[in-house]
Amino acid sequence: MQLNTSGTAPEAGVGKNDFLGICDGLADPKHKSSDLEPNEPVDWMENITFFNMTSAFNHGGGFKVALSKLQCERPECRMKPDCMCPLKPPAVTITVDGAMIEGAARLEGVNKSTLIFDTGIFIGAGGNPGGSRGFVSFSSVVVSDTLQPGLELENKAASRLPITFTKCNWAHVAAAKDIRWGGQNVPLLLHQSEVGVIGGITFRSCGVDDSQRAHLPSRPWLKCDSCDKQGAATSIAGTVSVVNGRGCKSRLGKAAKNVSLKVQCKSDDDIVDRLADTALRCDAGRNCSALLQAAIDSAAAPGGSGALTIAGVWTTVPIQLRSNLLLQLSAGTTVMAQRGAFHGSADALFAAVGV
Repeated sequence: MQLNTSGTAPEAGVGKNDFLGICDGLADPKHKSSDLEPNEPVDWMENITFFNMTSAFNHGGGFKVALSKLQCERPECRMKPDCMCPLKPPAVTITVDGAMIEGAARLEGVNKSTLIFDTGIFIGAGGNPGGSRGFVSFSSVVVSDTLQPGLELENKAASRLPITFTKCNWAHVAAAKDIRWGGQNVPLLLHQSEVGVIGGITFRSCGVDDSQRAHLPSRPWLKCDSCDKQGAATSIAGTVSVVNGRGCKSRLGKAAKNVSLKVQCKSDDDIVDRLADTALRCDAGRNCSALLQAAIDSAAAPGGSGALTIAGVWTTVPIQLRSNLLLQLSAGTTVMAQRGAFHGSADALFAAVGV
């Protein structure tokens, strides 16, 4: 769990120093100084898995990955005898299975205009077609209340490192009017700072809730702000439910190709469906106790959303409720006790001691 980190940019909820700095004594838990960003091609990034993580109120991104340097495409690297750059680096494999990422849009007592890196998920993978190999997979992830885009994908070659989002939801993200470098802010953003095609993304039963934002002009739920100049968006597919009373358009540039998105557009008044789309989910057969408890704690904390909706089939140990929290169960939700975790009549699925 990473809560309310700040300090030197990128101020991320999950960062490289969370793994390296703790070992060498350099990490300050209040000032995250780097993200998952290898500096040399020999800095391997293999078999990284996060289960049931929570990242909330961080001044930077909730989950950031930058892999542009983890590739052996630089001639200067091959020429240096001390570089030790293999021509075929191991594949990058990053999996996030169950997460709640809440941005700083509701955080009180801070200057929101300074939180220019408050994204939900950021992935920069290198635009070279021979770049990072492997895959990145997100499942059962809820991103909410960010100031910048809920998903920002930068310079990712469409032909390498496919990224899959399964049952992921973005709710009330991109609250600031503009992206940090200028231009209209959007929930999901593709951006190229160098020439090359971008894409290789699949959405599986995902949702974007962009409702109740009358203070901002109409906007697309997904946009590439650089594709008309830098290269086409391509290989983007899947199913997405979008809640926006003023339309559910995407804007991927004039040359977009191989885009097969099935979008179900819903209005702001469709409350029941919206709750289901933005709910924190758990699948049958998994124990999601840690994820549920962390989500409750985060939502009830000062500056939190004060509300949490869950869906799916939950198997848990006893859960501690908190004050100032509205907990809602979507239609069809099941919550079951973990076998062996309840030992007496005093044990309950949800306890409210001292609330």
